[in-house]
Amino acid sequence: MPEKCVPDYSCGSDATLWITGTHPVETDGIVSRKACAGWQLNCCHSSITVHIKACPGNYHVYKYQGVPWCFHVYCAEYNPTITALQTVPLSCFNQPCLSGQDCITDSCADPCQQYKVLDEPWRSTNFPVSPSSDPKCDRDLNGWYRFLVNESVRMPEACVPEYSCGTHAPMWINGTHPLETNGIVSRQSCGKWSSSCCYFKTTVHIKACPGNYHVYKFQGTPGCNLAYCAESNLITKAPESTTEQPTETTERSTETLQERLPKGMMLRWRKKDGKIFHKQEEEEEEEEKETETCSKP
Repeated sequence: MPEKCVPDYSCGSDATLWITGTHPVETDGIVSRKACAGWQLNCCHSSITVHIKACPGNYHVYKYQGVPWCFHVYCAEYNPTITALQTVPLSCFNQPCLSGQDCITDSCADPCQQYKVLDEPWRSTNFPVSPSSDPKCDRDLNGWYRFLVNESVRMPEACVPEYSCGTHAPMWINGTHPLETNGIVSRQSCGKWSSSCCYFKTTVHIKACPGNYHVYKFQGTPGCNLAYCAESNLITKAPESTTEQPTETTERSTETLQERLPKGMMLRWRKKDGKIFHKQEEEEEEEEKETETCSKP
């Protein structure tokens, strides 16, 4: 909707409604705004309240409750400056992709859902390599990737020393990582060598994904021996196993209880109604006999 007065007899009706105020951003949630109807040189001859919300994908939705009078309508304003927040226009076979999508496997898709995983421990900034060792090289790395080494990590935003990340010239991001609302952005990736933190340069695409992680579109490195670095940022830890493991304390407690039992009796664990308890073997055998007796005709 327009944010300024609209002339009479526009938008297919006599009096047209517009928004007095600015549209919200995503972080504002649902907001209340006054919609005015202009008539006979009065830009707010009548008014009504509407609710507005900014949505992912850079558009807005409006909650209407009718209009003040007949021959009033809500206006829509075409504004070519309202474009996707995504700074990188991507297409697939000459067809433009939606904001946040890229051409993946011959069709427009969300890279947050279609990516490959880089989980090599040597990519860590804490992984040094000697000049005489066999360095790694990402010259043939192409496509969308996510760093995932025990936990979700991302590329460093500061210069990384030489002979780190398993290679000679480690690649880092010269800039900041995007937010989810930014869509797919372009950033410069630099590799340190000699006395220059940006001796090697290349372009990467980055997208922030739901779940607080990032994916990167790499197109190789300028040469060898260069590799993309991963820096632990405590973004999202890898899910921990929910399987209960016996602890040393439990084992010691079991041994103590076993020692208290009369000779010839063994301790068993049984799970019942979500609870763990122990029972003597003789009692269990008696219960089983009673069950068998009751079940006979």
